[in-house]
Amino acid sequence: MILKPWVVETPEKVEIPGEVSLLPLSMLFDKLHGTESMGKTQLEESFIPDEIKEANNTISGLVDLRDMSDIITPIAAIMALGDGGEIVGAFHSRGKESNRIMSTIRMLSAFGIEARETLTGLAILGEQSPKCPKKPLDCEKDHRLAMTAAVLATKVGGELSGHEVCNVTHPDFFEMILSSDK
Repeated sequence: MILKPWVVETPEKVEIPGEVSLLPLSMLFDKLHGTESMGKTQLEESFIPDEIKEANNTISGLVDLRDMSDIITPIAAIMALGDGGEIVGAFHSRGKESNRIMSTIRMLSAFGIEARETLTGLAILGEQSPKCPKKPLDCEKDHRLAMTAAVLATKVGGELSGHEVCNVTHPDFFEMILSSDK
């Protein structure tokens, strides 16, 4: 590859959104607690991917995560609390920090939520409610699994093992979660 210098012209105002893949965690928290941490108007912002908007509404019952496999775990939890449906296009989630399809199923199951593996994702029953896990939940060295489990535990309690892996994505995550209890 040969790169030549060029003159960069930046606009007067540059907006860089935060880690948008963390938004489903906030949406899950809101669904569990009846809060509006993001405000309804912010979900209409153009920088929020359609996959996240669709998962929040799940009217079609189908969410394609081909381009956003990082959000499969919180999206599955949101869908389980809502109308349910199917996550498709997420076959590459198997190669994340954990096999995120199977680890999501295990984590949800620990909270009493049913989901099953499909060829490219998950099928999730709707209208489910989380229950406190009966034993400590292994976060499988997966930060997104740990963060989703922590959000579910804010509703029903639970003991997490390996949760410190969240520091990879959000070093202040547990401080933020614990401050929501005040």
